[in-house]
Amino acid sequence: MPTGGYARFSTDEKQSATSIEDQFRNCDTIAARAGLTIEERLRFSDHAITGKAEGTAKRSGYRRLLDAIDAGECTVIVADELSRLTRAYGE
Repeated sequence: MPTGGYARFSTDEKQSATSIEDQFRNCDTIAARAGLTIEERLRFSDHAITGKAEGTAKRSGYRRLLDAIDAGECTVIVADELSRLTRAYGE
């Protein structure tokens, strides 16, 4: 299955730029447990951008992820935690 990964760190001062690499390491571990590999071309990230709705327009990595999904380039998405993708759970 074509597998993509997404990582993001927010504008929160408690997060650092190395968070992206840490998140992708966790994503790789999660994917491997399921017998999947995240392709390098399907790794998307956003740096210092909020996960709240008002930040979505600024998240170019997230938009590229959605485009890859729409194009059928990836059918599985792995993220370190749900909050990396969205803050609006279940809406």
